[in-house]
Amino acid sequence: MKRFVLILSLVLLCVGNLKSQTITSGTWKNGLKELVAVPDSMTYNEFLKLQRKVTWQRIFASAFIPGYIHFYADHMKVGWGIIVGRLIGASLMVYGLLDEINYAGTLNFYSVVTEKDQIEARSQRNLTLFITGMAINVLGFAIDWARGDWLISKERDEVLYKYGLKLRAKVSPKVSFIGGEPIYGVNFKIKF
Repeated sequence: MKRFVLILSLVLLCVGNLKSQTITSGTWKNGLKELVAVPDSMTYNEFLKLQRKVTWQRIFASAFIPGYIHFYADHMKVGWGIIVGRLIGASLMVYGLLDEINYAGTLNFYSVVTEKDQIEARSQRNLTLFITGMAINVLGFAIDWARGDWLISKERDEVLYKYGLKLRAKVSPKVSFIGGEPIYGVNFKIKF
């Protein structure tokens, strides 16, 4: 039995090593989609601007790392501004929660009521602080995502315009048959 397990382990190890030595040139495997002729006068920074794009992984990371997309786009001042704004929002949220716990002994913002069934002013203030902090954080995330994506595409377009790199567009007709009925369409592909 030990010999069988040893032989099986060696076979799996060898097969795994053989598979790991293959080199694929798929577009999702490498950072550069394809090697294109780069003009001699293009700087490395301009080349990096052509390669940048906002993916869903970067959007997800920017939800938890304030200013991530702006730091990726090499706009440090705006990235630091987003960090400061989101830290202020988070501190407002934490202060509202902690003050409500200390004041009312619970996280329910409407738990403290007077004899007249009115919400205490302090509890209402804590709710306002919490909602304001949450709005600041969501706004910081939205600014990081939307403005960062806009900056990256703007810089990429500027480099494309400067060097006259052409977009390669391909339009092709498409016919599909679903249930015997022909469905006509058009495919658009744009590469640069």
